[in-house]
Amino acid sequence: MLNIFTVQNEKPKGIRERVSSFIHPYEIKTRIRSAAGIKIRETVYIRRRGKINWHAVAKSIGESRAILCEKDLTLLGSPFRKTESSALGAAWCEKFVCQVLETLAESDIYPRISFYDPFAEFSDFAKGLSSYTEQLTVITEMPKFYENEAQHLHDTTGAVMKVTNDTDRIFPCDMLIIPDKLRDIIHAPALTPVFTSCPAYVSLSGTVIDGYCVSLPEIYRPLCPDGIDETELMNALYDTENANILAGIVPESALCAGKKITVKEAAELVKRSITPLLSSCD
Repeated sequence: MLNIFTVQNEKPKGIRERVSSFIHPYEIKTRIRSAAGIKIRETVYIRRRGKINWHAVAKSIGESRAILCEKDLTLLGSPFRKTESSALGAAWCEKFVCQVLETLAESDIYPRISFYDPFAEFSDFAKGLSSYTEQLTVITEMPKFYENEAQHLHDTTGAVMKVTNDTDRIFPCDMLIIPDKLRDIIHAPALTPVFTSCPAYVSLSGTVIDGYCVSLPEIYRPLCPDGIDETELMNALYDTENANILAGIVPESALCAGKKITVKEAAELVKRSITPLLSSCD
C-alpha cells in the first residue's frame, strides 16, 4: 500500500495550549483514502512545536521506508526516502514525442532521431519511431538485443534502425530521445532538442524537454491530500498501485526550462534544429 506522509503545523493558542504543547509536542493520525479501487494510507503528523519525531513516525508507518510527501519536506535524518519513478514519465514522453512527430509529418518533415536506451528497456518506443524518420539511431549498451530488434523491424516493415554501443558520443541528429531518467553524462549535439521522461541526475546540455503536464483524473482526486504534488502522486499510483489508465493520457503540454510548451511549439524547436541542414541544400 502506498504511504503518504503529510505535516500539519498547529500553533498553540493561549497559555493552556502552549503548556500542553511541551507535554504533547506532536500527534500522529492515520487515515485510509480510497478511490477507483485503490487504497492508500496517509500518515498525518500534527506538529505543535519542535522538529519532526521521525522515530515515532517510523513506528506508526511500519516497515515501509518509501513515502510520498511534500516536495519541500526534507527527509534528512529520517529513515525514509521519497518515492521515485520515471516509468509514467516515459509513457507521457512517448505520447508527446509522437504528437510532435505527427505534426512534423504533416509538413513532410522527418527528422533524424537518436534514441538513448543503455539497458534496452524501451525497445517498443524505439520501434514506434521508425515511421516518422529515415534515420533512426539507437545508442545502447546492449547492441545484440537491439540488432535483433532492428532485423525484425526491417523484415516486417522495411524500416532501418541503426544500432551503436558508443554511449560516450551521440551522433548528429535533429532530436534526441532519452526515455529513462538520465544517470550518466552524455554529450548531446549542440542546440538539439532533447526529450526525456524527467529531470536528469546529471547536467544535460541542449534544449531539454523534461516534464509533461497532465491533470489528475477526477476518479483519483480523493487520493490526493493538500500539499501533495499531483504528478508525483500519479507516478506513485502507476508504479505501486497499477493505475495503468494514467499511461494512456496524452499530455496537455510539456516543460522546457520550467516553462510550458505546446506540441506545436516543440515541433518548431525541432524544425529550427534542422534548418541549417535544409538551407545548406538550397
